[in-house]
Amino acid sequence: MNQSFITAVCVFYVLTKHLQKIHLQIGTDKYLTSPVRYQHGTGRGITADFKVGRPKKKLNATGNYDCSKEGMRRITDSLGLHYENLSAIKFRTASCINVEQGQWDKKIYHVEHTDELQHQYLAFEEEFILTNKSFTPADVAEWFVTKTIVTLIKRSELKKGQVKKDSYNPDKPFSKYSDKVYYNDEDVSGMTKAEILKIVGKEHAHIIPLARSYDWRPNIFQIARKLFKNPEHGIPPVAIAVKYSNCAFSLLKYHYNYQLRQITDPTENLLYYNEEVAKLYKEWNEKLSMA
Repeated sequence: MNQSFITAVCVFYVLTKHLQKIHLQIGTDKYLTSPVRYQHGTGRGITADFKVGRPKKKLNATGNYDCSKEGMRRITDSLGLHYENLSAIKFRTASCINVEQGQWDKKIYHVEHTDELQHQYLAFEEEFILTNKSFTPADVAEWFVTKTIVTLIKRSELKKGQVKKDSYNPDKPFSKYSDKVYYNDEDVSGMTKAEILKIVGKEHAHIIPLARSYDWRPNIFQIARKLFKNPEHGIPPVAIAVKYSNCAFSLLKYHYNYQLRQITDPTENLLYYNEEVAKLYKEWNEKLSMA
């Protein structure tokens, strides 16, 4: 296991363990619509449910260090499954079988999460967070190395619209592509997800015993301190997350100050500034002050 993988697993573990603690206290219904979940789980962002205003860009958590879904991308990258390491991508469409690193052109090719990150996050959430099932960093590591399907494709081969609707079968993941998919020169296009995951598991089988014997604690403590103390992208204490579980304005006021400035202060970031939300927040805050 390399340090990038260890760090990525620890970040994901700290975030999802924290979300699980929140879920345990507020229940599934409130948790699923909580801005904290949107910010640190799915990546939609704390303002996901705001339906007013027309900012140039809606603020979300895509790419953020404190977002679990984005953390999945870092885990995949740390396994070497990314565009800068094409030799590690074993699943390839027919047109990409012989593509080498020097031929990489992001306008033509794409390293695709066949099972999209959003779907993977929801699957992890359903298995562990919503059931309050105990899990360890080693469980996280094993979950990813046995469930991550990455494929090198041409961008034009990704089915869209009605074509995808008519021919895509989720139980056969490679049906989302218009060309056949190969693994070590074997046509695996028609394989079921379970069959593909058996191959994935064998590819990374050596990591599992290493993850089971590794002492994750020092890294967990270090990552937790970083995530709780980060002034711009930090996770809220459980007490705040629970008390204001379904009130975005309260969460913005008492914890997410950086995000609050981005959407209510035009001098902070015009890209995310939302004039209508800024007015509503000001009115809400004034009422709160007079209460």
